[in-house]
Amino acid sequence: MAVGAILAPELFDFALDEGLSTADVGMELNIPPEFSVVKIPERNENYRSPENILLDAFDLYESWRGRGATRLPMVHYEKGEEYLDAVSIARKFPRFFATPDGETAPGSLSARLYMMMMADTDKQEVDAADIPEISGFSALSQNGIVDFIFHNPGSKIITQAQEFVCKKYGWNRKQLISSILSFDKNLPEVDGRDWDQATKIASNRLRDAVTWFEKRRVENGKPLSVSEVIAYFLYQNDGDLKTSLWDSTLLLKVLVRNDIDTLRVNDSLDGAEKIAYLFEDEFSPRISHNWLMRQFSTQTIPKDSPLYASGAMDFDQWKNFMPINKDGTYYHVMNIITWAAVSMDPWVVKSMLVAYYNEQDIGGMDHRSEHGVDKVNADLLAAKAAGRIKRVADWGF
Repeated sequence: MAVGAILAPELFDFALDEGLSTADVGMELNIPPEFSVVKIPERNENYRSPENILLDAFDLYESWRGRGATRLPMVHYEKGEEYLDAVSIARKFPRFFATPDGETAPGSLSARLYMMMMADTDKQEVDAADIPEISGFSALSQNGIVDFIFHNPGSKIITQAQEFVCKKYGWNRKQLISSILSFDKNLPEVDGRDWDQATKIASNRLRDAVTWFEKRRVENGKPLSVSEVIAYFLYQNDGDLKTSLWDSTLLLKVLVRNDIDTLRVNDSLDGAEKIAYLFEDEFSPRISHNWLMRQFSTQTIPKDSPLYASGAMDFDQWKNFMPINKDGTYYHVMNIITWAAVSMDPWVVKSMLVAYYNEQDIGGMDHRSEHGVDKVNADLLAAKAAGRIKRVADWGF
C-alpha cells in the first residue's frame, strides 16, 4: 500500500469539518405546546468548550494530587492496541483504503470506517476480545454487568468487575467473551451469583463516587462542573487519563440510563433530575438540561404529556424538551471527549460523527431524530473540537 494512501485521511480534515457543519441541516428547534408561553433561552450560559473542561480537570487534579502521604503521579496515558490512527486503521481494516483490486476506494471514507468497525461474527468478537471496545458506552444500550463488560472501552471500574469473574474461573478476557457468546462449547456459563458479585463491585465504586459528588454539591451550593467528575476519577486512578475518562463516561451514563445497584436499564425522570442536581450541563449549546429541569419543577406540565416519554423514537419533534432524552447529552459528549483525548486521532473522531449523523444515507436510520437538534449540535461541537482536545490531553503530561 502506498504511503500516500495511508496519510490521505489527514488531508480530509477540512471536508470532515464541513460534513459536521451540515449534519444538522433541516433540523429545527420545535417548541412544544407546554412551553408556548415560556421564554426559551437563545444560548446556554454555562456552555464551555470541551478542551477547557478537560484543562480545568487537570488543574483541579494537580491541586489535589499532593494532599496525601504519597504524591500521586501526573496525568498520563498510554496508547493501546485499540487506538485508531491512519496506520492502525490500515493494519486492522485494510479494506478501508483500498478496493479488492488494490485501487483507492471510492465513496465516503467516514461511512466505510463506521461500517467496518462493527464485528460481523462471534468469531470476530472473540478474536478481538483482548482489544477494548472502542465504540464506548454511548453507542449502545447496556442492560446489566454482562453488557458493560462485553463493551468495556477501558473503564477501570468495569475492568475490576471483569477481573473478579476471570480470576474465579481462571480465564482471560478472550475466554470470558467466548463464554458469554457460547462460542467455545467447552467453557461453562458464568454462575448468576458471580455476575451478581461482579455487579456489586462496579455498583459500589459508582455509589462511592455519587456519595462524594452529593457531598461536594452541598458544599458548592449549585451543580458541579463536569471537570470535577474527570478530576475525581483521575484521583481514584492515580492520574491515568484513559481509565479516568472512561469511568467518567460510565458514571454519567449509569446515572441517567441504568439502575445504579443492578446496572439494568432504567430510563427515568429520577435520573434526569439527579444529574441536573449534581452537574452543570456545560455541553448543550442552547437548551441547558439544568434549565429544562427547572421548568419541569416550576411549570405545570400534565403527567400525560409526551415530554415525559423515554423511547428513543418517541415524539421526535419535541426531543429538545424531553428530559429523558436531554440528559443523555452528558455521556454523549463525554464519550466524544474520551475518543479525542485517548482513543483515536481527531480525524477519526470526526469521521465517526459524520458517519453516525448521516447513517440514513448508507441505508441506516436517521439518528438525528432520536436526539433533537440541540443534543446533535452538542455532539458536533465536541467532534469539531477533537484536535484541541487532543492537544490538551497530550499537553497534560
